[in-house]
Amino acid sequence: SNFLLKQGRFKEALPYLEQAVKKEKRGRQRARHYYLLGQIYQHEGDYPRAYEAFTKVINSNPPYEMEFNARIKRTEVPMGKESSRTIKNLKSMARDPKNKEYLDQVYYAIGNMYLAEKDTLEAIRNYEEGAEKSTRNGVEKGVLLLRLGNLYWERADYANAQRCYADVIGLLEDKESDEYQLISHRSVVLDELVGHAQAVE
Repeated sequence: SNFLLKQGRFKEALPYLEQAVKKEKRGRQRARHYYLLGQIYQHEGDYPRAYEAFTKVINSNPPYEMEFNARIKRTEVPMGKESSRTIKNLKSMARDPKNKEYLDQVYYAIGNMYLAEKDTLEAIRNYEEGAEKSTRNGVEKGVLLLRLGNLYWERADYANAQRCYADVIGLLEDKESDEYQLISHRSVVLDELVGHAQAVE
């Protein structure tokens, strides 16, 4: 499975990883396998199984950071009936002092839940709060700003899209990816456009 994953052959790797999970006796390692399974199911668009895999990570009493990340990832594959309870739990996590360094991820997750419910304004509000309260300038903040920038772009709010994309450029790691090239191009276009757009407004 590891060999196939490194080649990007995710679908082919799945049966082997599913077997590995069944045979793994060590709890922490099994939780890691479930986390990886969740990511692959999500990549393949199998959201119910991704949700189930991330839930198994949470229920296996893993180290705190792994549990935290599984909770965040689970919000990217929401199942409708869980939404209100999940949002309540995430808001509780935002108030917990031990999550102070992870507030960008917590608010990103809350935004994801609202976005899944088609409440774009509430999603934007939470993404903005996550960006504002972020204490780290890492990939996590980049992912949040990218989603926020895309929402503003779709709504033709070009001034806010430009602000988000300008910050994202310095935070994304893979400079060769198609996504990075797209954001970089949009950022250049918006730098030129925004002054004129604001004048028209």
